Amino acid sequence: MNFWLVTSLTLIGFTALAALLLIPVWKFLSREEKVAEKWTKETHTDSERVDSSS
Repeated sequence: MNFWLVTSLTLIGFTALAALLLIPVWKFLSREEKVAEKWTKETHTDSERVDSSS
């Protein structure tokens, strides 16, 4: 009985800790990916303007 209690509490604790640590990282990476996509589009647009004006 004690074995299953300790095992289940450890598993729940580990899962909670992993979520606590990984969710902010996931949100940060998602935000950075959006910024990078916006930057890439702006850079591509700027390079098209330079190419067309030459």
